[in-house]
Amino acid sequence: MKLALTIPHFSPATGGAEGFAVSVVRELARRGHELLVVAEDGNPMDGVKTVFGDLNSIGREGDAFGAELHIDWGLNVPAHIHRLGGGTHRQFLGHALQAYPGPWRVLKKLSYALSAKHRRTAQSERELITRPGARFVAVSEFVAEQLREAAAPSQPTIKVLHNGVDADRFAPERLKPLRGPCRRKLGLKDDDIAFLFVAHNLRLKNIALIKTVFRKLHKELPQAKLILLGKRDPNIRAPWFVYAGSTSSPEEYYAAADALLHPTYYDACANVVLEALASGLPVVSSDRNGSAEIMERGKQGYILPVTGDRRHAQTQWEEAVKKLTTDPSLLRNMSVAARQLALAHTLQAYVDHFEEILVAHAGPACDNAQFSTRPR
Repeated sequence: MKLALTIPHFSPATGGAEGFAVSVVRELARRGHELLVVAEDGNPMDGVKTVFGDLNSIGREGDAFGAELHIDWGLNVPAHIHRLGGGTHRQFLGHALQAYPGPWRVLKKLSYALSAKHRRTAQSERELITRPGARFVAVSEFVAEQLREAAAPSQPTIKVLHNGVDADRFAPERLKPLRGPCRRKLGLKDDDIAFLFVAHNLRLKNIALIKTVFRKLHKELPQAKLILLGKRDPNIRAPWFVYAGSTSSPEEYYAAADALLHPTYYDACANVVLEALASGLPVVSSDRNGSAEIMERGKQGYILPVTGDRRHAQTQWEEAVKKLTTDPSLLRNMSVAARQLALAHTLQAYVDHFEEILVAHAGPACDNAQFSTRPR
């Protein structure tokens, strides 16, 4: 097929939805599809036609390319299919408010309400979501539900397809030789149980909860250590904490860790959870993360609340850390189950399903909508 894709940033270094898009495009090209990528900025890719500039040029560029189907990676411009790696802007803001304590939350909510930029973004998204004939591939049921709410009373066509992971890159056998050197670099002892926390936006990813948990548990469980991988140093000076900085090669830190903690207030489908599972790490995730939907509670880890009664939520996170720290057999069993689950959610499996969706919608989608887009 001849496929056109619009995305704001097309670079593997970006990470997240954009980095995953690069992986998907590369795999589609490897399978013989012809691809045109129109992005505001990024990096060219061998074997793929790339155009950098205004996303609304997709109409002209797509027609010249002879594209059969236009995929928009997000809610950027009108397209035959929108692949959503994030939820709606309004829902994101609502969840993000939970990261602020009482008075600050009120002020933040007021600033959101007064922001013309936020209003424009929400209105633009609603126009795209309610556009007749629009089809969506949502990265999780968490995102799909946000779409349904935003589109009401109409009922858009939505397929849920969770992200895939490079199971070879994060294979436990490949990571095993990295474990010892990285743990020594981090100052970990042989009997330490290392919990990895990967975050750039520390407030949204809820470092406040994790700090409280480890401060309380340290005297009882001095072998439990928290390793933060991210761009921002929270300036925590404690015997249970190690700041590892940021990296473009997280494999050695998955190798050094024993489990992943992901207490986020909002994640459409956190790739870090999939990478940790593929690395054989049990995962403790919040229930505000779409990638937790593929997990079975108590099998590959735990899915716990981060909102509501905060004391109750904190207690559950404390219990999860205790269990994983003190029960080696539980840790081993969850590790095996984590890897097995990841093998069912590889990048190749993702593209298999994505191809099926594209083929199924190419005919009717193009029959019911002009390819050329118009500036909004």
